[in-house]
Amino acid sequence: MNKVRQLAQQQTDHQIALALSQEGLRSAKGRVFTASMVAWIRGKHRIAAPVRQQPGELTVRQLSQKFAVSQYVVYYWLNNGLVMARRTQPNGQMWITVTARQEQELQAWVANSKRIAKSRSQEVLNEIASGVV
Repeated sequence: MNKVRQLAQQQTDHQIALALSQEGLRSAKGRVFTASMVAWIRGKHRIAAPVRQQPGELTVRQLSQKFAVSQYVVYYWLNNGLVMARRTQPNGQMWITVTARQEQELQAWVANSKRIAKSRSQEVLNEIASGVV
């Protein structure tokens, strides 16, 4: 458990499982460690996972909120190379960095988009109808 606590400061569950297996360590039942076993150990002993987000990085959700667009729009930007993201593991969290220039370009893109403008105006109409505004 102490080994997991030490490794969990900078490594994913998968990386920890590999490290433990490479050292020849086995579970109490003699099994090779897996990422799910390490996740269970972390959960049982309240060992936090490392924070992977670097200063200035945003998640898909955070970027969508920043520009008041849906997450699908952010995925469109990612798929079309308008913004770049890094992942620490396959299918893991995406961390997006937006430069000042990219931010200006995205703001212009959003402002000039007829589709987004329509969806935004529909949101405003919905808020007015529900009495939020």
